[in-house]
Amino acid sequence: MKKYKYEIFTAKLEEAIEKGHLQAGDALPTVRAIKETYQLSTSSVQSGYDYLVFKGLVKSSTSIIYWISSCNHPTGYYCCRKSVCILRFGSHCPFAFACTGDSPTPKGGIRFELLKKMCGQHAIKALVVTPNFHNPTGILLTEENKEKLYQLAVQYQMPILENDIYGDLYFQGERPINIKNFDTRGLVLTFSSFSKTVAPGLRLGWLAAGKYFAQAERLKFALGRSVSPLNQEVIIRLLQLPSYDKHLRIFRQNLERQAMQLVRQFNASFPSPSPDALTVQAPKGGYSIWGQLPATTDKEAFYTHCTSLGISLTPGETFSFTTAYESNFRAVYAQRITPEDLTLIKALGDQLKITMYR
Repeated sequence: MKKYKYEIFTAKLEEAIEKGHLQAGDALPTVRAIKETYQLSTSSVQSGYDYLVFKGLVKSSTSIIYWISSCNHPTGYYCCRKSVCILRFGSHCPFAFACTGDSPTPKGGIRFELLKKMCGQHAIKALVVTPNFHNPTGILLTEENKEKLYQLAVQYQMPILENDIYGDLYFQGERPINIKNFDTRGLVLTFSSFSKTVAPGLRLGWLAAGKYFAQAERLKFALGRSVSPLNQEVIIRLLQLPSYDKHLRIFRQNLERQAMQLVRQFNASFPSPSPDALTVQAPKGGYSIWGQLPATTDKEAFYTHCTSLGISLTPGETFSFTTAYESNFRAVYAQRITPEDLTLIKALGDQLKITMYR
């Protein structure tokens, strides 16, 4: 996993908080002090403090003054499936974050009965969801479930943070709608990025913050991070031209072709997880395929062989706090699929059938 320069000081601060050496309200060293102590750039120090703010360990009134948050220890995880999950903090904490769920994924994508139960039992402050082509499962929520989720948010006055980063990457028909389409009270904050559709290094996105616009604007200014004016101007001009829509159509066609190539090869080469199931299901959009191996597979041998062949498959348990998805894997089809890639997958499947069962 990539290491960031700021971890040299954030790790020490996290340890001090965990051990109780730093208490709620304690002031933290200034950006200048951290720079001089650890020989870091201003942007690296600010990125480190941004990271601690995001985790709920630290608060800031400006991009200069930081102190320990009044809530810095999660009190429990409440998982409502892969696409929606809640991380609950103590009742004194004014926010909540989302994480990957551990419950078996239902056909509809969300365990509404569990989500409603959690909302009734706990003061949930926010709900984070990727309704369109969730990563890693690829699930696309139905319009009925999107509206149902919004009505639940209205009932409990619970903001929804809607991640629509893959929404433009649908393969057939019309673009799937957002939860935002049902929002008449400003409860839904929808955000997306051009990094998945234009260029990964662009680092430019947008946020429709609803009634939380003012708070979002203040937070943006407080973090002190600027966005390249040149990149903004390029995107503005691109969106004004028909060439962007043409680019998306061609990009979607390429993604779908590559996805289907992998789907066919996986299902032809890998043993089925059960007599009535396929290794992978064809995705309807997005970047990833969610596959399943037979439960008796020697997972360690399988991923070791993947590495030796140069095949990048992410173990399902990487996205979970438990072993619920240890038989699953994610494959990404965003890069060009070559005949050599398909041959390697076949070789992996052949080896899997021969030697990788316990």
